[in-house]
Amino acid sequence: SIATEGKEGIVKGEAFAATGSHLSWKAGDKVTVKWTQDGEEKSLEIEPTETTPTKMSFAAVEDFDDIPDDTELTFEFELSGESVEAVTGFVEA
Repeated sequence: SIATEGKEGIVKGEAFAATGSHLSWKAGDKVTVKWTQDGEEKSLEIEPTETTPTKMSFAAVEDFDDIPDDTELTFEFELSGESVEAVTGFVEA
């Protein structure tokens, strides 16, 4: 799952984390956030601030402020040659 601590999604302007398994970060890994806005596919690469095998933490993403609140976000994790996606959205603080 991907959410701000204690929430069911991401709160704009706050840190958030992905939880699961095999989330350790290595050179060459990347996390891409994808969404559709005004009919256009958009994406943004972000890097974690901290990782463990079961949790990947991220600082607040300033670019999220310009995305409508009802937008679905798809996180694509490319870690150690494996790729997995997770979907979340924004929630109120």
